[in-house]
Amino acid sequence: MAKNEKVETVAEIVEADRRATLTRTMEDGTLRFKCQYCGKWIGAESFEEFMAGSYCHQLRDEQGWTEGALREHRANMSSTDVPLAEDGRAYIKVAALDRLCKREGISISRLVKAFGGDRTINGALHPKFQPVYVGRARYLHPDCMEEWGLNFLRTMGGRDNGGGSEQSAVEAALS
Repeated sequence: MAKNEKVETVAEIVEADRRATLTRTMEDGTLRFKCQYCGKWIGAESFEEFMAGSYCHQLRDEQGWTEGALREHRANMSSTDVPLAEDGRAYIKVAALDRLCKREGISISRLVKAFGGDRTINGALHPKFQPVYVGRARYLHPDCMEEWGLNFLRTMGGRDNGGGSEQSAVEAALS
């Protein structure tokens, strides 16, 4: 019986050590948890049950994405160098397009939707909005920053993307 108690004690020590690496008390006194999948520090009630943020839990458990599949998905969109468009122009950072969208009054949610949502899980709405990862930065085709690229974002429809004939004309111009 003493051996089992010692094993339980060791198991408790290992569990406490693991939890210590997954929890952190922030300067303001709030408790944060480290998502087991993406490593982000989160403050979520779902952590105790899933040990993950709600988005990572949804991706893996509800949509069936595995860690390997997400890694492969990201690798397929990655490059070591900033790509060049067919006419020789360098791709632009998503951050630069984000700043332009804010100046133009285009919501960032439209830009995120155009390149397929977080991690491009849903696929880009147009091939020119397919991001390329170089390190931690995302790059898009330079045409996305041109006026008709901005018009593509402006004319995107609601949830069902039913932008109508105006969006069809913009998509035809992008092609």
